[in-house]
Amino acid sequence: MNFLPEDYQAPKNANQNYMKLQQGENRIRILTKPIIGWEAWSADNKPIRFRLDEKYTKDAKHFWAFVVWNVIDQRIQIYQVTQATIRNAIEQLTKDNDWGSPFGYDIKIIKKGEKMDTEYTVNPVPHKEVSPDVIKAFKERPVNLDALFTSEDPFALHYDIYDKLMSESDDVKLLDIDNEKINDSQFIELSELLQGCSDATQSGFAKFLNDAHKIDSLNKLEAKDFNKIKEMLQVRYKENQKEALEKEMADVKGKI
Repeated sequence: MNFLPEDYQAPKNANQNYMKLQQGENRIRILTKPIIGWEAWSADNKPIRFRLDEKYTKDAKHFWAFVVWNVIDQRIQIYQVTQATIRNAIEQLTKDNDWGSPFGYDIKIIKKGEKMDTEYTVNPVPHKEVSPDVIKAFKERPVNLDALFTSEDPFALHYDIYDKLMSESDDVKLLDIDNEKINDSQFIELSELLQGCSDATQSGFAKFLNDAHKIDSLNKLEAKDFNKIKEMLQVRYKENQKEALEKEMADVKGKI
């Protein structure tokens, strides 16, 4: 006699609103456009998220977050991606004319290993329409992804606006990628250099972008200007680091 019924399955956690990749195959259907930003952690181990163009702490990680249908768990969840391997693979799919918007197909993410030895493989599944049951589940479980930036509950029911279901007819890429603008990794590289500069340099750089390039955000910079801006920031970064070190040494001498 079997100890458990043959069709027994452990009940799923009703509060499992965020997808966590399990070992082996994880299968998702992306349902919304992502929010994009930076994530750090507070002293009491709580996430603090910054928008893409906001000033963030030096230990923050770049992330995407979007609403997915977890095919294996059969539930609506938020999936936050910080792994560059996964982000880059999805970005390449959106640029590929044979695949395009990930709303049109499932994605398999294979996880192998643990901690520093973890590897991820991302594979698309042949195109297939989103089932009516998934659309129904999405409408019954509204999500406001922007609430992540204010540390609120994205699944709360008091918001005026919720994320819309992404459609194949949107005729946009997942990240609204414009080949004439700097890419994701270039933006991160420039942002990290800028974050290491003084407040005065950051303010001056913002004015420079507005005056010279007619843009109000670094991620709007054209790709052709990347190397020139990178060299400029590298010089200012080194100067600011040297100034900060000299000031620190002077303060120490003054106390002796």
